[in-house]
Amino acid sequence: MTLMESYKAIKKAIVAFCPKYLPLDAESGPPLFPPIVGTGFIAREDGLVITNDHVVRAFQKLYRPPGTPESDWGVYALLLHHTAAGQVEILELPRFGGQLTAWVSSRS
Repeated sequence: MTLMESYKAIKKAIVAFCPKYLPLDAESGPPLFPPIVGTGFIAREDGLVITNDHVVRAFQKLYRPPGTPESDWGVYALLLHHTAAGQVEILELPRFGGQLTAWVSSRS
């Protein structure tokens, strides 16, 4: 499978990870579009999303309000869905099990 064939196969499953919490800036207000921390793709029908190690490490550096539980990674997985009318809808993926789990593999 070529790179282009691989891209076409996963194109509709690409997600963007955005911070759930942003520090408030009274002067500029909230952003028009949330900043994207990284990307991944949906690998299974149950919602498993695969991403790279550097994206998971970026999650750990995101702002979280005081008192936020450690199990709250502070990110949303958003799917950019193209409608038949040529518009883009932003869909939040359901959080299966209520938390994000990361498996990190390392090369020896």
